[in-house]
Amino acid sequence: MSLNPQSIFVHSIHFNLARLYLESQKTERAVEHLKLAVGLQPANPYDHNMLGIAYGKEGLYDDAVKEFEMAVRLAPGEAASSVNLQRALDLRAGAAHVQSAK
Repeated sequence: MSLNPQSIFVHSIHFNLARLYLESQKTERAVEHLKLAVGLQPANPYDHNMLGIAYGKEGLYDDAVKEFEMAVRLAPGEAASSVNLQRALDLRAGAAHVQSAK
């Protein structure tokens, strides 16, 4: 997908709205806008990282792990995505442990 000025602008709107929604604890709305941002720029690691954060806040650890893995693949040297991936893996393992104990 080629990036034209209009798609860059629209992407920026969705990404920034998502950030504001995350800061306001409105994670479902953040996820909606981040999915749109990812659709506009699927090779943007920051979108995948932020979407992973939003999924993690929703307790959707499988989805969070997938997004962080994609962010790491797209930008292997980006430390934040690697740290977030490890955190999501730990949280997913903890959630699975709690489920199995019930």
